[in-house]
Amino acid sequence: MWYKLSQLIGRYLMKSKFLDKLIDRLDRMDADSVQTQFLHLAREKGLLETIFQAIQEGVVVVGRGARIRYANRTAEALFGFKLDDAEDQPIARYIRDIDWEKVLNLDEDEWERLVRREIEVTYPDHRFVEFYVVPLSAVELKEQGAVVIFRDVTRERETTAESIESERLKALTL
Repeated sequence: MWYKLSQLIGRYLMKSKFLDKLIDRLDRMDADSVQTQFLHLAREKGLLETIFQAIQEGVVVVGRGARIRYANRTAEALFGFKLDDAEDQPIARYIRDIDWEKVLNLDEDEWERLVRREIEVTYPDHRFVEFYVVPLSAVELKEQGAVVIFRDVTRERETTAESIESERLKALTL
């Protein structure tokens, strides 16, 4: 029973020392304490889920093998997938031209390329998306994976292009 429960919670919370310690302590806890701990976790999960779903940036968590473990609604909309379908799929299916294995292995050269990067997305809508990657090992040394944060910069690009065109026309009329 505890194994199935920990798998369910693990889907939403990244494997951490906190979760490992909690599972280790479950056998030593009485039923009221276990219920209190799970209510606490559910509240925290609910709060985090609400925050991740509310922000305008896309958030994708990838684990071993650069496979998608989590994505918020914004990421789903940017790339035209549903988490239920994309979960455990390689992120390279949606973001190409990046050696994700090198990224997850913290290859210095690959990280230099990814300090901040912009890509063009053509499906489901034509957009320009800026993203950056944060390794999970920055939070938990033994954890392999990364958080990829996306921001739609299409409107900014259009505004910049309009400004340049306006300045160009102004210069021609002088």
